[in-house]
Amino acid sequence: MRYINTKKATVLALILLFALALSVGCGKESFSSKWLKTMEEGKDAATEQNKPLLVYYSADWNELSEEFEDTVLTDPDVRTELDAYVMVHIDSDVDADTPASYGVSAYPTCIFYRSDGEEITRVIGLVPPDEFAETLKLVKSGDLETFREFLAREGGAPGDMDLAMEVGNAYLDRTNVPEARKRYDKILRNDPENETGLVPQVILQLGFCDLMSNDPSGAIDRFERVRAEYPETDEARKALLYIGDCYRVMDDLEGALDTYEQVVADYPGTEEAETAEDNIGQMTALEETIDSLFGRSGE
Repeated sequence: MRYINTKKATVLALILLFALALSVGCGKESFSSKWLKTMEEGKDAATEQNKPLLVYYSADWNELSEEFEDTVLTDPDVRTELDAYVMVHIDSDVDADTPASYGVSAYPTCIFYRSDGEEITRVIGLVPPDEFAETLKLVKSGDLETFREFLAREGGAPGDMDLAMEVGNAYLDRTNVPEARKRYDKILRNDPENETGLVPQVILQLGFCDLMSNDPSGAIDRFERVRAEYPETDEARKALLYIGDCYRVMDDLEGALDTYEQVVADYPGTEEAETAEDNIGQMTALEETIDSLFGRSGE
């Protein structure tokens, strides 16, 4: 049995987009009449039809949700696999209570359930169509363990730090920060010398926990620690980018711009540098729009 873990860099970016959200439209109609509107309808239909349930959470302001609908859900292979599912679409701009009830804070998020309503796995963020189609196949075939089975496996292997990391990430996906912290702290206690190579990742994850707990200053401290103690790792490069994101959350735009420019200068040609350049462009465009709206001279 397998369990799918999502990528935390994607999750962080989505969380930050939520915190910084600006309206990018006035709403849109449902992209498909095949999608039910409520969890209750979906669960009842899945039980009645003995089909797995897919619940898709979106946000109108979130450009990734629109791209997910336009590029992933329209893919021919994905559409073929979706025929085996009962599908529910929750628009968070219309229904904010359901996402909160199920620990959804990033968009797009897809949650998969068995026909009896037991959660299997989550896919968070924009993924390639072939990857999403593969997840649909695995869920349909029963080749993925449920979240409860995943936790039971953790209970049978208390010394498995890789598994502890996966479980911590899964809890963070569900915005269950206390349970995520337990796993990350366990790894730090059991691996002070970083023999597993997980410690830099763990510290980054704890920074994400701080962000989700509305403590961006604490997150910056974590990310700075990664840069200081593990300067040659991929995590150090990511940490600098995330520090810039934290400054944006704190509304310190100058600090954010300076940090993003440092990412571009220090790590040219990397994915982080590309993201930093995009962020600089977005922030500059927003500032120019504000100047125009309020008649500022820009001097």
